[in-house]
Amino acid sequence: MFSGNGAIALNVAEATVAMMIMGARRWIDHALAYRERGMWRDPALPLNGQCLLGATLGLVSCSTVAREVVRLLRPFRARILVYDPFLPLQEARRMRLKPVELETLFRESHIVGVHTPLLPETVGLIRGGHLRLLRENSVLVNTSRGKVIDHDALLEEARTGRFVAVLDVTDPEPLSPDHPLRHLPSVIILPHIAGAGFYGYHRIGELLVRAVEARAKRQPFEGEVPLERYERIA
Repeated sequence: MFSGNGAIALNVAEATVAMMIMGARRWIDHALAYRERGMWRDPALPLNGQCLLGATLGLVSCSTVAREVVRLLRPFRARILVYDPFLPLQEARRMRLKPVELETLFRESHIVGVHTPLLPETVGLIRGGHLRLLRENSVLVNTSRGKVIDHDALLEEARTGRFVAVLDVTDPEPLSPDHPLRHLPSVIILPHIAGAGFYGYHRIGELLVRAVEARAKRQPFEGEVPLERYERIA
């Protein structure tokens, strides 16, 4: 089996880091305040705070996307926590990640990125108890699948305005026009576009051609995945 997820992960990781910065710096809020209300440096919005540089980042799953996010985060001098029961300790140490329980990750992180694949055991993985642990002015970014987060719990906690949620995915997609998550100022919803980008798309094409050529020669190829692992790829 061939999977191009290693290529599309490049696009998703870039988008994830951009969402982390955007959420932490509240750029959309400041831009809308100025455009729609003429407010220059709205005093109701934070002008300073913990941005990506020097932050504690929590990654839910060390998937292919998450590994690319880790690579992109290195220049930001961040402390990176990870929750992934399947990640060997030796590999976590090699990547300079600190394995923690999910509760610890939500409690200690300034920014949380969700990257787990959608599996029966990950549906509703992130619940109200986790969201209540988020710090004041923290950021939650989901570029995996909407069903990973309990949306009822997300709505309840997002209404407090304690944190910013940047959601590239929801459950369902799209949310109904009257869904309250769509109207909360602390929630930014994007139309599932984190994977878009010429670079990753072209890379998929290159890898697919190489895979076909290698298969014809009965040689291994990049992106080769055993059939039994295919459904667990994020």
